[in-house]
Amino acid sequence: MVRFTTIPPPRSWRHLVPNLMTCLALAAGMTAMRLALLGEWRDSISFIVAAAGLDALDGPAARLLRVDSRFGAQLDSLSDLVCFGIAPACLAWHWALMPVGMWGWVCALIFGVCAALRLARFNSAGERAASAADGAKSRDFVGVPTPAAAGLAMMPIFAHFGFSIDTADKPIAVGGWLVLIGVLMVSRLNTVSLAGAARRYGMLSWLVLVGLALGAFVAPWSVLFVLGVIYLVTLGIRKTA
Repeated sequence: MVRFTTIPPPRSWRHLVPNLMTCLALAAGMTAMRLALLGEWRDSISFIVAAAGLDALDGPAARLLRVDSRFGAQLDSLSDLVCFGIAPACLAWHWALMPVGMWGWVCALIFGVCAALRLARFNSAGERAASAADGAKSRDFVGVPTPAAAGLAMMPIFAHFGFSIDTADKPIAVGGWLVLIGVLMVSRLNTVSLAGAARRYGMLSWLVLVGLALGAFVAPWSVLFVLGVIYLVTLGIRKTA
């Protein structure tokens, strides 16, 4: 006699929601690399931005559903490496670094390795230190987090599309910029998290974010570049008691 396994109640499927979001972010990062290989720069960046959005939501979704786990945290870390470490390096390589050969590839490698080192430090730091590095609640980050680093790494491309600056013909500048952002990822520099900024500056920080979000519908590339500049200005601002 054939016995059929009882289908779990719908309530148990909530455990899949945050992990599914992480897998979608990973798929977006891999798709961004494919599009970079095809020279579809705008679409490639769009998928990296989509991955960042999903990455920002999977953690809160897990906490809201009370299904956060070590497995989810490790999956999220692996997804971050692909989406915000390897994909931006691949994009920069095909955008500007390929003409200078091995030197450009080394710059891309440094960025990817720094992303891996940062995530490894995050995973090995323990729950208490990892919570601080993740900017939980009102805390700040230690070093530039990988999603922000991916955005900063793509600023030369934002400048090209937003302000018609031909950065594709400046491989040395793009390579040096990529290495600098990689170093910032593994640095001990105190950087502001969104939650920390909201706590410190209150309504002003939210007004700025809303203004940038609205501006993104009109001039997305210029707004992304300006957002990167604003973030750079905040580097090194330390949390006050």
